[in-house]
Amino acid sequence: MEMSKATLLTLPVELIHCIFDHCDGKGILHSIRSTCTRLYSFVNTYNRFEFDFNLNSTDGFKSLYKIIEPKNVLFLNVYGISNSFNRPNLFHYPIDCCQLTQLRSVTFHGVSNEALEHFIQQGAANSLTSLTIDLSSEYGGNRITEIGAQYLADALKTNTTLTTLDIENNCIGDEGAKHFADALRNNTTLITLDIGCNGIADEGVQHLADALKKNTALKTLNLNGASIRGYKISDKGAEYLVDALKNNTTLTKLDIRNNWITNSGAQYLADALIFNIPLQWVNCSTWTDQLSIEKVEANMWPPKRNELLTVSVSGVAKESFIYGNYNKTIVYRGYSLPSIIGSLDDLGIKLPTYPGPLKMIIFNATIPDVAPNGQYDLYVKASEQDHFEVLCVKITWEL
Repeated sequence: MEMSKATLLTLPVELIHCIFDHCDGKGILHSIRSTCTRLYSFVNTYNRFEFDFNLNSTDGFKSLYKIIEPKNVLFLNVYGISNSFNRPNLFHYPIDCCQLTQLRSVTFHGVSNEALEHFIQQGAANSLTSLTIDLSSEYGGNRITEIGAQYLADALKTNTTLTTLDIENNCIGDEGAKHFADALRNNTTLITLDIGCNGIADEGVQHLADALKKNTALKTLNLNGASIRGYKISDKGAEYLVDALKNNTTLTKLDIRNNWITNSGAQYLADALIFNIPLQWVNCSTWTDQLSIEKVEANMWPPKRNELLTVSVSGVAKESFIYGNYNKTIVYRGYSLPSIIGSLDDLGIKLPTYPGPLKMIIFNATIPDVAPNGQYDLYVKASEQDHFEVLCVKITWEL
């Protein structure tokens, strides 16, 4: 049986376009397009171009504009915006930025406040899902200040597409942080905000913390303090963040490295990441004679699917537990998982062997994605050789 021989030219146009997704935009236009008639037609119907441009070079977008439509450009990496930026001609070609109607991602390798204002005013940011101002390359020179931050923040107040904004290593300071805080109060789409290394100190963090109390979308916030300006977050700023985290249940990643937060500030933050869980007692006669449980804590509350849940109890042991045999099991209403049953010692949980303070992990597992909606009950049971089994702790939540 003879196998069919597929060649590049016989592949469906969709697969060819997927290959183009991994190619340089200029290479597609200058090399692939001129190879043959079929590839020429494939390039002409391609609408996901990514281009790198150095604005200090004469090889700008002007020549490419004659070949493709601006609406087919989705990704841009722009280098070389200098202090002598010419407002009417951002990309050295005779069209406005507003014609880039499908633009999804832009990375500026250094940009001035004026260039950023022009870019936003022309509406080129209206369709973006990602905007980065990167100064890590050799081309990065200009840094935006609180003025540029205000342009971005004003745009965020009405933007409904941007999910990632990265302006790390600029100079927005506390005033710039305030502008972003104003925008975050009402923005419902931004998921990641990177404003680390921007000279933000306690005053700026206070504004951001106030905004986080109301924001329900942001999941990642970078406040790394490795700033060229030397301003950093102290324990006071940590307290502001703690106050916000008590009410915010959306933020999952907070980067506050390289700041002036001492052990005291770190303890504030650690305490904020622990949730006190309402505790229900059922027939606690055995443990209440030997153990006083003061609180139940978890790393997250309420529990979520596909997330690790760790629950611990802490209190004071009144007597030795050496001879006890303490089991735990988990029970789901309308759904059953392999029970975690056995002595706590077998589960790697250290039992108190003498009177005094104690803290024990009673549950450490991931709620599976297939777990249905409903009430979930975590039971902790204790049994002794000469006593019947009793239910000591019951914690309930809803999925």
